[in-house]
Amino acid sequence: MGQKFCLARSQTYLVPGENPLDATTRTYAAIETACLDLIGRSVGKPACDLIGGRVRDKVPFSAYAFFKHQGGGGAGTDARADEYGEVMTPAALAREVKQMTKNYGFGSVKLKGGVLVNTPLASNVAVTSFADIPGSLQLDATQIILCDHHYWGGMRQVQNLAALCRVFNLGLSMHSNSHLGVSLMAMAHVNRVGTDAVQSSSFSLRFQLAAKSAAAKAEL
Repeated sequence: MGQKFCLARSQTYLVPGENPLDATTRTYAAIETACLDLIGRSVGKPACDLIGGRVRDKVPFSAYAFFKHQGGGGAGTDARADEYGEVMTPAALAREVKQMTKNYGFGSVKLKGGVLVNTPLASNVAVTSFADIPGSLQLDATQIILCDHHYWGGMRQVQNLAALCRVFNLGLSMHSNSHLGVSLMAMAHVNRVGTDAVQSSSFSLRFQLAAKSAAAKAEL
């Protein structure tokens, strides 16, 4: 019964966020985040201090390097300058990463290395709930969990996940989030109260994967 539930619960079989079993968890996460934001504003305290207190005043971010065609994105009045040009070769990707670190001070960069590389495997789609963890541990399928307070049931549940990852010696990171406003700041505030398992964040947002820290700091 447990195995069947785990299979049904896994995002592996559905696009993340579209599993009907996610509805309650994601709804609660949205309400919790909004409530913590409102409470914090009313009492004059940041959300991180409402859920245990900060362990760091700055949150390190990492960049996200992609292969890309020519063009900066957007259209019409929203068209953007092509800061990096076409990136379709390993040499161009290396140039893009150097440009990111030089211009913005990033000390760690997220890359999609595939599953054939001899490095710890991180996933934000195979393990997206506490029910997925037992099977992943049995198969040693994922060494780093890329969490998201939207999927895991809120900011406080990510704290519980961090403690669990510490027990089983799993890495914990937060997967890319390009959302601005409350969503992005909620991720950063979870990082501020994180245990040793929660180490850093990325923009475009991730907690640390392989690098120990990032030079780019987001002041909160």
